[in-house]
Amino acid sequence: MEFLCDILVPENGGKIGDAVFDSLVRHGLNCQRLDDSKVTGDGPGYIRHLKRVVEQVRPRMILPLFKAELIARFRDEFPTEVIIPISSEELIRSLDSKCFTSGLCTE
Repeated sequence: MEFLCDILVPENGGKIGDAVFDSLVRHGLNCQRLDDSKVTGDGPGYIRHLKRVVEQVRPRMILPLFKAELIARFRDEFPTEVIIPISSEELIRSLDSKCFTSGLCTE
């Protein structure tokens, strides 16, 4: 696969998303953002749109900021050459639970 950009940031995320995106660009990376304004909901429609954008911009990496659990659930539907630096859906969901995470910290 020939990569056309280094990193695709799939969520805008307001100030946090802007800060991450701007920092990556300042460090010389060719980054693209997903325009998710046309997508309603967080399920399969979002993933279909993301897959279309991945085909167009051919990123080396997808860097999820807020929808990591959703992207992890559909990870196998993306090209294997594209790096998606997130854990499994189960681990993300577990760590999102304050009770579970605090239990890990006390062990």
